[in-house]
Amino acid sequence: MRFIIITGSSHSGTTFVANLLSHARGIEARHEFFGGRTAMDATVSRIPLRTLSYYQPNHPMLELTLREQREQVVARFPELQTFVDVNSYLTDALDAARRALGDVLCFHLVRNGREVVRSQYNASVLYIRRDRKGRDRGLPIIPNDPSTLELWSGYSRFEKICWFWNDSVSRLLEDGVQLLHLERIVSDYQYLNERLLKPCGIPLERDVWYALKDKRLHRSRFRLKNLLRGRLVKLVWTQKHEARFMAICGETMRALGYG
Repeated sequence: MRFIIITGSSHSGTTFVANLLSHARGIEARHEFFGGRTAMDATVSRIPLRTLSYYQPNHPMLELTLREQREQVVARFPELQTFVDVNSYLTDALDAARRALGDVLCFHLVRNGREVVRSQYNASVLYIRRDRKGRDRGLPIIPNDPSTLELWSGYSRFEKICWFWNDSVSRLLEDGVQLLHLERIVSDYQYLNERLLKPCGIPLERDVWYALKDKRLHRSRFRLKNLLRGRLVKLVWTQKHEARFMAICGETMRALGYG
């Protein structure tokens, strides 16, 4: 069985691409199957895989978890030739995935960073949560780079989200993972076919792509529990936001061709 991993930042279109590929004949395509949200072994106290892989990318628990789930896939789909997982949680775990999954092809889904930051800022999963003194409780990962960490306490929520996007994408660029641009995937079937479908042997017909390409790329569902967690913040992108975004993400944006 061949495994295909498509990683990408949250709100880069991973849900959309997983749904698109799930309509291809003869393959199984999932969204965030490997690793899921937690490494389940009690010895790591259910540490989120995304967090564990960020701070300890060579931790043996990563490979063990992925190897066990690979066996689950093989047992469940013994005749399957191709299994695709579109998974933002594997951004920092690709080396472990390569060791655990054997015959694996890796891609990185990218989207204009401005749209990713805007979407993450506005999304229900990023509702501001405050303590009793009204302070923002922050985000789950902090930089492990000393120079960035010195600036971290002075960063706004917007700047932190910019940093998250830039950090993950820039490291994948250094790793040489093949890029898939979301904007091209939804506008150009030939691009999708040449970059992903043909190299991976994924039989997704043009008419199927055409029927699905205009579906919303990310749909954040309203849930009462999210409202109870805090107030929703809507981002109005100003010139000041643009300046700070480019100061943090400009080099990566240019490398991706977005400018």
